[in-house]
Amino acid sequence: VEGVENMQFEFGIDTDDDGVPNQYMAVPTAVEMGNAVVARIHLLLRSIGPISGYQDDKTYRLGHKVLPAKHDAFLRRVFSSTVVLRNHLTPTG
Repeated sequence: VEGVENMQFEFGIDTDDDGVPNQYMAVPTAVEMGNAVVARIHLLLRSIGPISGYQDDKTYRLGHKVLPAKHDAFLRRVFSSTVVLRNHLTPTG
């Protein structure tokens, strides 16, 4: 997709079977992924063209990943969202 410069995922892992994430991991193991109940999606979007007179001097945090400033003329913004993993089987009690 044009303008997407970076995309990161984190998975919310439920460690006590209550359906609520207790920790977020960027690279869970297969066992941990079996306990994932939500996913966080982080996008770093960049303007299509350079902006005259603008210099990017910001640091961007996409979950656990931190990206340094590029010091160029592109405007960037981070957008994040958390989604429930609907196919996860919840404990029945």
